[in-house]
Amino acid sequence: MTIFSPGTVDGHSLSAKVFLSEGSVRVEAYYCDASPASHATVKVYAYRLGQSKSDTSLLLEGELDLEGKYTFVPRAAEDLYFVIDDNAGHRAEVPLLAEKLRSFFDKHQQAEHHSGRAVDPIGVSTGPQLLEGTPLWGKIVLGVGAIVGLAWLASWVARLRKARP
Repeated sequence: MTIFSPGTVDGHSLSAKVFLSEGSVRVEAYYCDASPASHATVKVYAYRLGQSKSDTSLLLEGELDLEGKYTFVPRAAEDLYFVIDDNAGHRAEVPLLAEKLRSFFDKHQQAEHHSGRAVDPIGVSTGPQLLEGTPLWGKIVLGVGAIVGLAWLASWVARLRKARP
């Protein structure tokens, strides 16, 4: 992937995680600054590994709440594909294999998921996250540097145009 591809120059990237918790599946989406993706659209598709995205079937569609969360009860332990889109150019996709959901339907382990305690994510969005792990001060320095660099470039181009006869 090159530096000029939209997936890597997105300054406000979207990430998502899927959890089994309290008798349901919970999707959480947030931006790189940890703010929730409030009111983004979430679509859940059924798919099979190796199947093209065009052959998937939409199971449900909803909207994330103010905290960037969406909860539902799955109908079966099947391969799922989550697409979270904030309709502003940010998108996260999370594939989830059926084996991760099997424990949800296993009567012996179901009580563990209904306990309400925190559970590790069973699915995480894929793809590069620009500046992930960079401290806030580093992001500010990079942002100001980019603005100063663009201003210098614009003034240089303006001087070149002025100097032409």
